[in-house]
Amino acid sequence: MLNMRTNLLFFLVTSSGSIAAADSRMGVGASALTVSVGHSPAGAVTFTYDTGGEIYWDGNIVFLTDFELASVTLGANARFNYIMSKGEAADFALGVGVGFLLPDIEAGGFLIPFDVGGKIRAFLTPDVSLNFVLGFGGVLDPEILDGWLILGSGLIGSAGVTYYF
Repeated sequence: MLNMRTNLLFFLVTSSGSIAAADSRMGVGASALTVSVGHSPAGAVTFTYDTGGEIYWDGNIVFLTDFELASVTLGANARFNYIMSKGEAADFALGVGVGFLLPDIEAGGFLIPFDVGGKIRAFLTPDVSLNFVLGFGGVLDPEILDGWLILGSGLIGSAGVTYYF
């Protein structure tokens, strides 16, 4: 099974169009997320600003659901990515992100999620990429004990698709 996954990734990286973008461009897409704050499933609308150089920015509007509590959490985050390695049709970046979550809109208050990790963009065409993120994240609550308390932390991940124009 691992060999088949490796061959598929190799195929995606080597057979796709070139990602050599000299100009900056915007992208929009969707992602499925794994989070460590007790919510599932999670999804996001993703916006990417690619500078055409070594950095790009991601922004996400996040929707988390908790079926047991029948609640929906909304949030947003921004992520800075620095490209460490670039190929013909893929790149690997290290990034850091921070955002906010509104777990109970009626009661007020907010949480601050943060993450660090790696991201792979595999371009199927010069304008469409598959995105994979794996990293470590946590959630801060600024209202507990009149200070900052980490509520949870753990591995985070996402998979999605982005269209660039």
